[in-house]
Amino acid sequence: MFKKYKKYGKLSDRDLGMMTIGLAIGSLAMLLVTVWILGYVFSLVLSRL
Repeated sequence: MFKKYKKYGKLSDRDLGMMTIGLAIGSLAMLLVTVWILGYVFSLVLSRL
């Protein structure tokens, strides 16, 4: 029973790592999209001036 619990703990640690990596990639993608949208809007405003 204790061994099984230890194994489960290791699995959850790995899952936590995967979740952290996923969140980091997701936030980076959101940042890139935000920068792209801001640049697009900025270029539109400049072209109208």
